[in-house]
Amino acid sequence: MIESGILKNGDLLPGGREIAKKLNISRKTVLSAMELLVYSGWLENRERVGLFVHNPQYNAPQTAQQAAVVLPQPHAPVTVAPVPSLVINDGYPDTKILSFKELSSAFRQLFNQAARWHMLGYSDPLGNVKLRTALSQGICHERGLQTCIEQLMLTRGSQQALYLVAHVLLHPGDAVVVEDPGYLNARRAFESSGLRVLPVPVDEEGLQTDKLKDLLATESCIRALYVTPRYQYPTTVTLSSVRRRQLVELVNAHNLLVVEDDFGCNFQFTEHHLKPLSVLLSPEHYIYIGTFSKILAPALRLGFVVTTPEFIKQMGDYRQLVDMQGDNVMERAILDLIEKGELKRHIRRASKVYRERLQYATTLIRKELGNNVIFKKPDGGLALWMEFEDDPTERLAQCGISATIEKLANQRFGLRVGYASMQTEEIDRLIMALKSDK
Repeated sequence: MIESGILKNGDLLPGGREIAKKLNISRKTVLSAMELLVYSGWLENRERVGLFVHNPQYNAPQTAQQAAVVLPQPHAPVTVAPVPSLVINDGYPDTKILSFKELSSAFRQLFNQAARWHMLGYSDPLGNVKLRTALSQGICHERGLQTCIEQLMLTRGSQQALYLVAHVLLHPGDAVVVEDPGYLNARRAFESSGLRVLPVPVDEEGLQTDKLKDLLATESCIRALYVTPRYQYPTTVTLSSVRRRQLVELVNAHNLLVVEDDFGCNFQFTEHHLKPLSVLLSPEHYIYIGTFSKILAPALRLGFVVTTPEFIKQMGDYRQLVDMQGDNVMERAILDLIEKGELKRHIRRASKVYRERLQYATTLIRKELGNNVIFKKPDGGLALWMEFEDDPTERLAQCGISATIEKLANQRFGLRVGYASMQTEEIDRLIMALKSDK
């Protein structure tokens, strides 16, 4: 509505409760959306007054009385099923914990500086040099992965990193081993470039290396292996130390490329902090992928890749064909948060909140679901995993809850719950819906 000019610069928006009621969605969703719109510069939050449209393209400010906004009415329902009022995600950070004030201030200040200093043109396709330097130092100190700036490239989230790996470092006809169950979007990225995808099952210790060994004995075209060894997606299990050693032996023996997606590394709730699998490999054998989207907010698309300088150059060259470069101003804003220590403070605040929510959810699951669910408390990350003998989709839908249920090879049904972004009352609601009679 702002882009089309229906809402003009200076228009006052209705309150969050009114919008939630009109559109039949949760107030939490409205508040999260408004925070992102303020951060993106579309809205301005005037303390004790309200939210106003902030779009300099339309210079016709109006009074609050003149600017009363009429919200569009929701479409009439086309089905008798209840409209979901709670959507279970697969592991999002809670954007309410993020200090949008600091991030928004850094973003606006840097944007204005970039405009004045004529810095809004094209830049290094590998990303901001200072941010890459800071990241490479942090990865060395905090994750034990020895790297330098020539080995690191910034991307628009981990998904773009997977796309670049699939289209640059691998070739049509190559085979890639993936976890089963595993991350569907990674599989799609590989298949989009003509690669064969070969699944290997996961159990309570992670990827079954004996099954991988058997597969390598029969398939000669396997070039790479995609894994999420820390809080595996979707089951949240951690690859055991024995399996790690076995996997490294197979990688070296068969000259494989390991694509390690370490999306959940920033939130660990045990005293013993695991290092990435890539620490055990030489650079030519790993592609290490990290992301800021799981730290800050899904809408902030910023990730990175660590590998050899040769691989980084190839991916940078290809990126220029499809994307030219990353978000230069966003990269500078994240750098500002790192240099001021705000990113580390945010991770500490968020870790405390997530640890408490995980403990709350774990206690409730064991109390209310008991033997009706297969569940193990994860050591960290933003999600938990439950398995059921029967499909709970209908029970959840009848309670107004939308969730993605995965049918597993063992004929059970799996549910991945992003507990980190859920309030306690939402956790209560989900667990009681799962407890209800079939």
